[in-house]
Amino acid sequence: MYKVAYVMGTSHCGSTMLAFLLNSHPEIVSVGEASPSLKRNHDRHLLPCSCGSPLGECSFWTEVYRRVSEQGVEFTPLNWAMIYCSNKLIRDVLYVNRANPVVESIRRILLPFHTPHIRKKNYANLVSIKTILEMTNSTVFADASKSPNRFELLNTIPELDVRLIWLIRDPRAFVNSMRRRGLSLEDAAIRWKKTQIVMQRAYNKISDKKKMILKYEELCTAPQDKMNSVFRFLEVPEIELPENYKSTPHHIIGHKTRLDEQTKIYLNEKWKKNLTEEEKNKTMEIVGRLATDLGYDA
Repeated sequence: MYKVAYVMGTSHCGSTMLAFLLNSHPEIVSVGEASPSLKRNHDRHLLPCSCGSPLGECSFWTEVYRRVSEQGVEFTPLNWAMIYCSNKLIRDVLYVNRANPVVESIRRILLPFHTPHIRKKNYANLVSIKTILEMTNSTVFADASKSPNRFELLNTIPELDVRLIWLIRDPRAFVNSMRRRGLSLEDAAIRWKKTQIVMQRAYNKISDKKKMILKYEELCTAPQDKMNSVFRFLEVPEIELPENYKSTPHHIIGHKTRLDEQTKIYLNEKWKKNLTEEEKNKTMEIVGRLATDLGYDA
């Protein structure tokens, strides 16, 4: 079986940093978001890998495209083989907003009709993961795509041993980040709550030995200790983290922070200054007991 470390979480939860830290281990290969949001269909080949090269020219990814395509699975920047669903309408009905019981019921009814496509994409993911592991001589493939839906689909592939890392961050930090993207405080807090409900449901379905919770705040304040816990969970030797977590070669896809000059781990709590006390309290009121259950008090 091929071992997969799947990082599940919301956007702005620290998953890109965790992807770099995982990839620093000689037995782990992380590509960040294996199922990235490649929205610009016409120029995906120009999007930069964390190495600095465009996806259409990166030596690592072009070799992945070649090897996977030779096995009968088309893989190019324009046809990213590991994405399960690129159609927004289908994605919304089958995978998004699953915290809503009505939507989840509709999804369960429609999902069997989607089975041939899922089977095809399961195979594409298996071939891609196997290929990347062989290329890098690694024992663990780390996927920081974050979506609980993708985790559940990967977990149905018999040849994969999927370990789940649920990466959690304070809801007020999420609200602060989403407000910068134009969302209202209420909408951002509701989105955090709905997403966590779906993630909690996915987390509760699997055995204890295949899952762990990792808090962003704890990872940043005690990175060596927390990453040692992750390495033990993934059954790989503990290593000393590099001072510069981007010092080794990386080919990470995902959030734009993969391209910035930040190389040291630090705790980002800008929300404490950016949100008023009233806004902080309003956020915690909306997210309710779920935040408390996950260890975040008002």
